[in-house]
Amino acid sequence: MDLIREITKNIKIVLKNKIEEQAVENMLYAKMAHLFALKNIKFVSTNNLKKPATLAYYAVNFIGSGGAKNQSVSTFEDCVIPFLDDEYKRLDLEVARLMLAEEIDLLDETSKNYANEKHKLEKKYANGGVINFKTNGGTPAALYSKLEKIEKYKKGALFAQMTEFADYYRVSVENNQSVNKSFLDCLNNLYEGLFEPSDSMGTTRREIKGVAFSLLFMSDIEEMMDAKNNANFKRRLKSGYARRINFYFDREINYSKNPPPKVTTKQKLDAYESLKFCATTIKSIYDKLPKDTEFVFTEEANEALDAWDEECEKEVRKFYEYDNKLTLENNIKKVEIENSTWKITKMAVLIQILKGEDLPRVTADSVSRAIEFYKKCRRSLYNILEERQITKESELASYFLNRIGETVKKNDIKAQRFVNDNYFSKWFTESLGTVQDILADKGFELVQAKKKGNTQAFICQRIIKPEEVLINVSYSNDKAPHPADGYEYVECTTDVFVDLILNSKALSAQRFKDGHRCAANSIGVQNTLWLDFDDGLTIEEAKEKFKDYWYVIYTSMNHQKEKHGLPACDRFRVVLKVKEPMPKEKEHYQSVMERIAQDLGADDACKDYSRYYRGNSESEIWVNTEGGYFDWSFYDKPIKEEKNTVVRVEKVDGEIINGLTDDNLFTNAGDELLKASEILTGNRDKALATTVGILIQTVKNGNISHQNAITWLDNKLNEIMTPDFKQNAQKYRNRLERLEF
Repeated sequence: MDLIREITKNIKIVLKNKIEEQAVENMLYAKMAHLFALKNIKFVSTNNLKKPATLAYYAVNFIGSGGAKNQSVSTFEDCVIPFLDDEYKRLDLEVARLMLAEEIDLLDETSKNYANEKHKLEKKYANGGVINFKTNGGTPAALYSKLEKIEKYKKGALFAQMTEFADYYRVSVENNQSVNKSFLDCLNNLYEGLFEPSDSMGTTRREIKGVAFSLLFMSDIEEMMDAKNNANFKRRLKSGYARRINFYFDREINYSKNPPPKVTTKQKLDAYESLKFCATTIKSIYDKLPKDTEFVFTEEANEALDAWDEECEKEVRKFYEYDNKLTLENNIKKVEIENSTWKITKMAVLIQILKGEDLPRVTADSVSRAIEFYKKCRRSLYNILEERQITKESELASYFLNRIGETVKKNDIKAQRFVNDNYFSKWFTESLGTVQDILADKGFELVQAKKKGNTQAFICQRIIKPEEVLINVSYSNDKAPHPADGYEYVECTTDVFVDLILNSKALSAQRFKDGHRCAANSIGVQNTLWLDFDDGLTIEEAKEKFKDYWYVIYTSMNHQKEKHGLPACDRFRVVLKVKEPMPKEKEHYQSVMERIAQDLGADDACKDYSRYYRGNSESEIWVNTEGGYFDWSFYDKPIKEEKNTVVRVEKVDGEIINGLTDDNLFTNAGDELLKASEILTGNRDKALATTVGILIQTVKNGNISHQNAITWLDNKLNEIMTPDFKQNAQKYRNRLERLEF
């Protein structure tokens, strides 16, 4: 069994795919380095022939947004090394007994209080509690105290663990916290088991050497990438972190935006069972491996390390081919490459231990596998170096990305206080170009919307490639019978949409504010039409009926089952891509959907503005990506009951025109424009008011498009425009734009 592969694969499944296997493997090596360092395991290779070295491993995982940072650590400890706490307690009690013996030796046996004092000491150390082999920071003095005990009594090793490393780092940088900074400084040397006490700790403190130290830090990369942290972190990378830390980071991973594939209950249960076996295997290896074991690299393994070392020297020389002075990023890369062989050496020992064979030799195969994993860690470091540092412009871009499809007013942006109000207008204008570049990198663009009052407004929308079809959909895995909460909105490709059908509990074509499904929360970005067929139409008939359209057809949970006393039949849904987004207004949407459902024979309930549809892991799905988009505007006609609406028209040139209905005033768009043209030749002010009123009513009745009405009015105004008439004309034209009179 490949123990490493089994652990990384099954931890990912238990965490619902919200962590990548590389991150788990990085965590595994850090934990194993600490575990086997508790037995004082050492090794000798071509890099340290005269002096055996202790095990050590630094792992820093930058997990994508929505990933399982905290949960991954606790899950790993519970499932892979559940016996570690017992081992801690055993070592702690051993140190306590040694400390007890020391203090008893200092007592005066001739004293009448000897028995009483001895009893007090025995009680004091009975339950241990003298040393903690884990730390999450702290003062240099506290750190020194732990290391001193480990060195003195030759028991245990130290492990540092944080799940919010960026928060800790930010506080140390922004608030200039000396305690945090001192701890971060210690990390440069502790990797090699060296601790040099500072002057502030007192001159009586001696240097500590040879104590095994490993760490595991988890963090969100965004916290580390603001302007101040980014520069400071890169300086630390250059001064020591790059040569010691094995990183995981993938800029493409964002679990909140792109949800991972759903994990079934059976998959999780199987994963737990597999991890139980892995934990038993690790415990067996640990118990069988004698304390103070010294691992030795085989001749082939040392040759593999030497060959890698030669490759590294060539890589370093390339940095100086064109320039003797390196950039900060290239300096970091150079430092990391120069120290990579030592990282690989320690990694190879851990891989050999987990293989559980040929112990205590380290083979060339383990070195080869260590090199492959190291290359992944190097790519992660390069991703970090290339990651765009967070600036005010990137914060503004994130603000837009959190409001995709919404109209955002400039005044709303100003209220976020990205910069001082006095500088906002100048900064905003100068920043738009940079913001557009950031958005473009993520596949979005910023377009100017119609002004809201007197202020500019913008919409962030996805850049659509000619061959790309994106579907707007919200999905939820809330366990409620009729899920109303937890709806995540995504703009996804057809393949992802199909995955969501199979792996989500509920789906909706709408986007909901705060993820709560209700009509009032619908934002209105629906670019698909959903139809539900429960009886009558067969799937084959539907495929024929919609063959000219882009569609996704999928069976519902009651497909070919009895339902409410009705016999089994084809029960399915048809999702059509539409030419234009569906109407945003609830009443407008419902009237259109009612006509479509009646005409196509679909369930009338489809007109529900905030309707949800259940996902189905057993759905049969048919996709047609070659067809065109459905034009719902054909069904966007005036409701028959509104037929007798009266258009009120004022007196024009002494002639009263009123009491006219839609039928006898506008038989078609041509008649309407003709009538308006005749009116406009008389008293201009009143005629203009009358004409705009007629145009607005006609647009609302669906006899002419809004844009055609505006174009016709502009042409007519150009024919009769005079300077004194310009202001009045613009006022009424604005009313036509807003469809308000």
